[in-house]
Amino acid sequence: MTRQEFALAQRQMMLRSILVAGLSALMAAIIIAGILTGNGSPVVIGLFWFVLIAVVFAFAPGSAWRRNPAAQGVQRHTFDANGLDLSFSGRTTRVGWDYFSQFLKGHKAYQLLRGKKFGLIVPRRAFQSQDDEKAFVGLVAGHLPARPGRQARRTPPPG
Repeated sequence: MTRQEFALAQRQMMLRSILVAGLSALMAAIIIAGILTGNGSPVVIGLFWFVLIAVVFAFAPGSAWRRNPAAQGVQRHTFDANGLDLSFSGRTTRVGWDYFSQFLKGHKAYQLLRGKKFGLIVPRRAFQSQDDEKAFVGLVAGHLPARPGRQARRTPPPG
């Protein structure tokens, strides 16, 4: 995975944050109220928020990349009907589909999310053909929800 792919995935997750979206809507309302009332203080506060968010969007992914050596190294993942083999830094782990809770489709990468902050990033360029990519999407979509906010379907443990 490249640094750019990692950064795009990180920004996609940040955009999905309810806190960021809620506070941004509140700040937009404060700016509008300040403009309508002619009071400059709310406008300055609101604009400060948006500048802060822009700085975080610009620099946080690079910082996360530097702190995550596994993302920088060679990765190899295999997927089948029973789960995933995840290989990072020379170590392989087998997880079931219930390890992840959501599936996000991005412009340059897919993400399998566990919770709200952790995700496995699968760059679209990793597929040898469009048929391989379609097979992956079909496999994942059969196990994980693609809509934001929807709970994962859990299968009962065997036995």
